[in-house]
Amino acid sequence: MPLTFRRAGPDDSRALFTIFVTAVHELGLRLGVETFSGGGGAPPVPDELWPERRPLFAHLARTAAHAWIAEEDSAPVGYARSIVRDGTLELTELFVLPGRQSGGIGRVLMERAFPAGGVRHRSIIATPDLRALARYLRCGLAARFPIYGFTRDARPLDPPSGIIAHRMDESPMTVDLLAEIDRANLGFRRDVDHEWLRTVREGYLFREGSRLVGYGYVGGAYNGPFGVLDERDWPAVLAHAERIGSALTPVMSLDVPLVNHVAAGWLLDQGYRMSDFVNYYLSDDPAGHFERHIITTPSFFV
Repeated sequence: MPLTFRRAGPDDSRALFTIFVTAVHELGLRLGVETFSGGGGAPPVPDELWPERRPLFAHLARTAAHAWIAEEDSAPVGYARSIVRDGTLELTELFVLPGRQSGGIGRVLMERAFPAGGVRHRSIIATPDLRALARYLRCGLAARFPIYGFTRDARPLDPPSGIIAHRMDESPMTVDLLAEIDRANLGFRRDVDHEWLRTVREGYLFREGSRLVGYGYVGGAYNGPFGVLDERDWPAVLAHAERIGSALTPVMSLDVPLVNHVAAGWLLDQGYRMSDFVNYYLSDDPAGHFERHIITTPSFFV
């Protein structure tokens, strides 16, 4: 059975998604945690999940820097994809079908989709799969912090007075303000991601008078990213987010780096529950100011 590797494109998105769902579900079974809501560990049905994930996969396909698929007898068995934003390379996905793992496919895919040269910084949000984590550590990345989901029933909270949520527009000024916050917290700007996020979620800039506080996206099933310039503003920003989210979804969920102790502490005080599933942020250089950042969900990129 010949194994081949080729570049992946937008027409491969549905096949890549099936690999992703199958691999993550199998990982959840090994770890004893639920990864897709199917009830009682029931296998997820990719056709049922695809409509809500299709916009994300289309965005990743359209803006990918490197995308490779492994095929065995022309049948997809694994893939890897990465994006470059302002000189920073993020590996968004590396998944191989169960039964074809530990055979070198992931190593070849990673070499092609996550090259070391030509960028100033590399990072990944990784699942807790030990084989994948070992591969990332061997290629020069270091684990900086875990990321957990925080969930509770959404409530129409009354945010404290002072900080106001303003719906984002598409003006150059807004784009530059978002870039200002991302560069301060992440070390790079990512205009193309914000452009996409505004089409699938409600985006807000938070201000206190003339002071720029931060930004955030609320989308019902999927929320984030959020960024603030002063971590002391998290309680007010998150209260705004939950108030907005309560009109869109019965359950509010956020993916929070555990170095973000102010946000995590406020959420726990408010009755949020931490998920059983954990992701890890790895990078080749020390992380930015993730105490001022909440991750994009689903957590394919920061």
